[in-house]
Amino acid sequence: MAQITLDDDFNVPDTKDDIELIVKEWGNVQTDSVKVNKDKATVDGELKFSLLYIGASSDSERMQPVKMTGKMSFSENVNLSGDCTGDYVTCQASIEDLSIKAINSRKISVKAIVTLKLICESLQDIQMITGVDETENTDIQQLKEELEFVQLAVNQRDNFRIRENVSLPAGKPEIQEIIWDDVDVRNLNTRLADDGLKLAGDLDIFVMYIGNGETGNVQWYETTASFEGSLDISGCNADMIPYVNFQIIGKTVEERPDLDGENRDIAVEVVLDMDVKAYEERKKDVIADIYSPSYDMEIENADTQLRCLVVRNNVSSRVSGNLQLENYADLMQICNCTATVQLDDVTYKEGELVAEGVVSANVFYITSSDSQPLGSVHTIIPFAGTVKIDGVSNDSLEYNIKPSVQQLSATINSAGVIEVKSSVSLDVIVFRNFEYSGIKSAYMSEEKCDLSKMPSMTGYIADGTKTLWDVSKMYHTTADSIKASNPKCADGLSESVIIPRGTKLLLVKA
Repeated sequence: MAQITLDDDFNVPDTKDDIELIVKEWGNVQTDSVKVNKDKATVDGELKFSLLYIGASSDSERMQPVKMTGKMSFSENVNLSGDCTGDYVTCQASIEDLSIKAINSRKISVKAIVTLKLICESLQDIQMITGVDETENTDIQQLKEELEFVQLAVNQRDNFRIRENVSLPAGKPEIQEIIWDDVDVRNLNTRLADDGLKLAGDLDIFVMYIGNGETGNVQWYETTASFEGSLDISGCNADMIPYVNFQIIGKTVEERPDLDGENRDIAVEVVLDMDVKAYEERKKDVIADIYSPSYDMEIENADTQLRCLVVRNNVSSRVSGNLQLENYADLMQICNCTATVQLDDVTYKEGELVAEGVVSANVFYITSSDSQPLGSVHTIIPFAGTVKIDGVSNDSLEYNIKPSVQQLSATINSAGVIEVKSSVSLDVIVFRNFEYSGIKSAYMSEEKCDLSKMPSMTGYIADGTKTLWDVSKMYHTTADSIKASNPKCADGLSESVIIPRGTKLLLVKA
């Protein structure tokens, strides 16, 4: 992870009014490319920003809101923990803090703190020995073990476009100019099918505009549009477990004429950067051990890191907070409330994964004052979400948590206190890493073992530490032979279960 600071000054275009008061700002950071050179990565991207300010103009008695946009490009070198050449490298960029201030009436200062999180993943093909060709040696003994694990079946990034068209209600005047918009994706549900990834969710749309007419008053409209679609994902099926990350990398909001030729339609287009991963749970019968009673064998083992799925869940947490307005007497109505969520810390203790963070909410409102017709206030609300996990140690834990805001509302009471209520969703997937020591190769000697010095019969008393497989291998016999020689206790013997302490067995030389 790396934090960078972006700082630049921008002039107000000549076509726009002077800045009297900055009301609201918006920012979005996205990465264009990530180039890896051994233990360093170069991240190129840009920060797009918008601000809404009250314009000082002598043409109108009531000051009008004005929107200004801009962008800052950056190229940053980030040190990696090792040589990541050839790895699958992704970068998640987020804005920690954004500050836009007016230097004078024609110039602004934009400062932002951006966090870059680089994830380097390497894919590895693992060979597992599942059987032995016994055409030449019929006395080879195999100990089978059922191995349960998950493997990455789909790893794909793609763009998903959402296009929606909404119309203004009959009581609203037509649009002369859109001065501000907020678009967010809520309640995104994904599921895998044989032909790809199915998506469905809600698009929260807020538009503030200058109404067409003699007065040219500020109007706004807020609505929710449902959408659905699909992405072509090769090699997937409905039984796989999806985990999808998304980020809004582009949006366009434009007014359009309706069938009567009036600007009453709003065309919205949103571009999502989709990072799609799908996991497949597998069960495999592999050979845990192998030997021959007649021949010496040289076995080479190899340790392999595998993982199994522990939890795939979606946890919701309700949060609320209050904030006090200074000049609440002028407040007429709350127009819109937006929020972003950020994780600060994730801890694991006593079977619980606790995610702590903050919801950064902004309340947008209008007032009765001619000098300041619009205003916004910002608040930070802490939250915590808990995920129950059993049977996993801290050193073998691997998780991914994606927070998002699902529900959001802001109300004001008679005392001028604004109450913000929100529902934070934590999309969680948890794995347990484990090490599997599997057979890499086995070599058999050409000559048979010299078993002439071994007794024809051996009496064995179990010490409670060895299985039937261990005893058979130690005394150059087979499990079937031991069971045949000990019919009274044969039903209680198993190759992979420890023989009870004190059990007496007769081992007959084959």
